[in-house]
Amino acid sequence: MAEILALRDGLVLAKAENVKNLEIEVDALGVVQLIGDHQTTNHPLGNLFYLIAGPS
Repeated sequence: MAEILALRDGLVLAKAENVKNLEIEVDALGVVQLIGDHQTTNHPLGNLFYLIAGPS
């Protein structure tokens, strides 16, 4: 959970600073797979994943 919250915080900061190009690296395999596969509908943190990855 800490990894997904840190990712969210970094994206919020980048948006606030009007960053246009951003490269993200995450070493939490579970987080990467959930976001990449859009398999978050029934996940307890599904809304947070949706905010980060956007609609599928």
